[in-house]
Amino acid sequence: MPSKKSSKQLVGDSLRRARERASLSQTDVAKAIDLSRVQVNQHEHGRGMKEETLEKYAAFYRIPVQSLRYGASPEPLGVAEAVAALDAAWRGLLDSLEREGVLPPPPSKEG
Repeated sequence: MPSKKSSKQLVGDSLRRARERASLSQTDVAKAIDLSRVQVNQHEHGRGMKEETLEKYAAFYRIPVQSLRYGASPEPLGVAEAVAALDAAWRGLLDSLEREGVLPPPPSKEG
C-alpha cells in the first residue's frame, strides 16, 4: 500500500516541479530569492520552511501560494498578481524582522 505524503512533502514536491518546469537549478533559485542551495534542497524535501519563504517562492515562480501548498498545476500569475504576491512576501519579511528587533519600527505618522 502506498504511503500518503504529508502536506510538507507535497509542498516540497510542488517546489521541485516548479523549479524543474522553469529549467533552473537549486543554486539558481537560491541566488534569486536569497537563500542557500542547502535551504532550497531542504524545502524541496519538505523541511524547515516558513510561510514568508513559501510566499517568496510563489512570487518568484509567478504562481499562487495555494498551487505550491496543494500540488496543483498552476498557470503563471499575471504581472500585477506577481507584484502583489511579492509585495505581500516583502511586507511579511519586514514585519518579521521588526518583531525580532532587527529593524526599528516604522516612524509614526503624526498629522
